[in-house]
Amino acid sequence: MTELIKQNQFYELFDEEIQEETEVTIYQGTEPTLTIEGKKKLGNFSGTPIRFEAQSLEKKSYFVYAFANRLKIIAVRKLA
Repeated sequence: MTELIKQNQFYELFDEEIQEETEVTIYQGTEPTLTIEGKKKLGNFSGTPIRFEAQSLEKKSYFVYAFANRLKIIAVRKLA
């Protein structure tokens, strides 16, 4: 199961495939593509859940995260 929870400008990413010691690289963009090209790299993180900071975008944000030679994507919709 994958879940992304927003708390102010911070996000917590829960993914059952990510272990405590797994290094995860997170990218943010506005296109729903499973690539890192054209997305902003937010950094490298580890732990569970993965906690990171990101700016809210005007429209839907997509976070692509890379770990263990895999890419996954999760979306966040800006609520009015």
